[in-house]
Amino acid sequence: MIPRSVLSLLALVAVVPTLAAQRTWLVPQPDRAAGIELSTGFYENDVTSGFTAAFTPSVRFPVGGGILATAELPISRASVRPNFLGGDQSATVIGNPWLGLELPVAGTGRLEVGVRPGLRDITGDAEQSAALFGTITEYDRAEAWTGKTTTVRGMLHLGRVPAEGAFVTGRVGATTFIPSGTGGDVEVLANYGLRAGFVARSTLFYAAVTGRALMTSESGSVADRSVHQLGIGVEALDGDVRPHLGVRIFVDELVNNVDAILTAGITWGW
Repeated sequence: MIPRSVLSLLALVAVVPTLAAQRTWLVPQPDRAAGIELSTGFYENDVTSGFTAAFTPSVRFPVGGGILATAELPISRASVRPNFLGGDQSATVIGNPWLGLELPVAGTGRLEVGVRPGLRDITGDAEQSAALFGTITEYDRAEAWTGKTTTVRGMLHLGRVPAEGAFVTGRVGATTFIPSGTGGDVEVLANYGLRAGFVARSTLFYAAVTGRALMTSESGSVADRSVHQLGIGVEALDGDVRPHLGVRIFVDELVNNVDAILTAGITWGW
């Protein structure tokens, strides 16, 4: 059985017909830093009635040997229009926290590993709508919104961002979903992506494609069980305060009623 919140996007066709680190990429940052990221969506149909967004405070610090510890706590706020997922309701849901490590890998980049303990059971129409919008706006963090499901994730980030000039980097990894109790199966999502861009005057500009594919299912092809996004963005690479801004779109017809996802954030290093 696939965890329901993990595949909320796939459920949009049947359930929501009117809607149809962790960072996406590791970039040079201070070893000691705190940050916050906010993402909000734009939709073809008016499904929200107020402030609806996901925001994620995070922190990172060195633990020795070139290893960094990372932590974050995603939060989703949703206000929905009448008769959408149970009515005109607003709710805030605190997602599963991330506890991870970034380790240097000689000649390739960095290895990111971590866990999201399944601490919450998301119940009620309002909370489930907040979890759904959290999944949509932060699909690379979809596991943050899985009730009573612990996830373990590993991601190899390949390539390096230069001080100046063009670059191409990639990432590949997997996320394992482990439901608590009985009635659910262990599921595995493959995570992958490719990014190209350039650095000029300590500013990074990029375009990227990312994807997630359910591997532990025999239903349909892998393409049928995949969700992809295209994104562009800009990030500051110098200074104690480093803002970043990006826009993502889903490329799969399954979620073609989501026009775009806007993400903005700031990192403070010391």
